[in-house]
Amino acid sequence: MTRSTPQLRIRAILQAALHLARRHGYTRITRAMIAERAGCSASLISAHVGDMMQVRRLVLREAVRTEDWVVVAQGIVARDPVVARLPVAVRRMALEKGVV
Repeated sequence: MTRSTPQLRIRAILQAALHLARRHGYTRITRAMIAERAGCSASLISAHVGDMMQVRRLVLREAVRTEDWVVVAQGIVARDPVVARLPVAVRRMALEKGVV
């Protein structure tokens, strides 16, 4: 990852994590996987985003924002509290479109 603002770094980290969640599963992504995909170090992820619980929380919020129903549906199946607070209609749509 080239030198950039913290906001751009966080965006790149989230995009990498979202891609990996789609491909490998939301609960299976690791800091090392995200770092490799984002082109940064695992410690940079910790510095900008926090621990894996915080990473997953941000990934789910980003998935909701971008309507990535596959990842949202994974969060539903994992009983993640971020997704549990979504309206029932949104959760239903995620399960229908995400096809877990």
